[in-house]
Amino acid sequence: MEGQQTNEIVYDLLLSQAWSGDPIDTNHYFKSWAAARYSSSKRPASIYAAWETVRTTVYDNTNLTLMPSVPKSIIELIPRTTDMADIIGILGTKLTYEPATMVSAWKQLYQAGLQDTSLFNNSAYQYDIVDWTRQVLSNAFIPIYEKILQIYNMPNQTAETQATQLRTQEEQLTGQLLSLDLVLSSNKNFRLSTWLSAARASAPHPAYADFFEYEARNQITIWGPSGQLIDYASKAWSGLMKTYHLKRWQMFIDYLVATEPANYDQTEFQDVLLPCELSWANSTGAKLDESDEELDVGDI
Repeated sequence: MEGQQTNEIVYDLLLSQAWSGDPIDTNHYFKSWAAARYSSSKRPASIYAAWETVRTTVYDNTNLTLMPSVPKSIIELIPRTTDMADIIGILGTKLTYEPATMVSAWKQLYQAGLQDTSLFNNSAYQYDIVDWTRQVLSNAFIPIYEKILQIYNMPNQTAETQATQLRTQEEQLTGQLLSLDLVLSSNKNFRLSTWLSAARASAPHPAYADFFEYEARNQITIWGPSGQLIDYASKAWSGLMKTYHLKRWQMFIDYLVATEPANYDQTEFQDVLLPCELSWANSTGAKLDESDEELDVGDI
């Protein structure tokens, strides 16, 4: 799974360009695409403003040498004390736009729903508002992470003061990831259970269901017997956020509290994580702590 078909307008535009001898006017294309996506050309102007905002910012990455792919959220990566938010290249994390622009676009998209409440029953809008909320909350996690590093590397502080401040940040990151998990659970396309149920249903015989689930769990986490391609196919899904990503970040705080900066050892920390990661991948057949009901999008 290479994360295909999750960014629909990119694939639609790419295929449309293949049939055009001239460069496509993306301004017109985005407007027409949004009208088709939400089944009407008479939607509120704010919905087109939202897509125009992301067209000129989020989707306007022209430096493919710096970031040749969509930035990966640091939430989905093994925590570390080097600046995770500035990784460039394939599987990089560096944002190519200001996070505030994504917030503005989200507000415009949500405003459209308030102006035309029928959008809340539109499956494409339901998907997009969850997806954009996911991105906003993921971006908002970066300052929390940066604050953790600032506290950890602050000189001339007692171990007790450092630990207290780190635990305060742990509360913030926990609240952030649980909020993200709740939002993601509001749409079946962002649920771990959807992925695992499909894997189990693909088994040719019930006796193979656990194996198929294991393969599905392994692929989106450690991907290999012992993490050979770890986080390569990571996902921001409910269930996964709460039971896997959050646990790793909480263990990161535990390690920081117990380890002086001069003694920090990333390899040692990852050795601490691996048994938990393996255990998660092998937890087949377990009931997920995850909502299976569609929440009211208007309550997000």
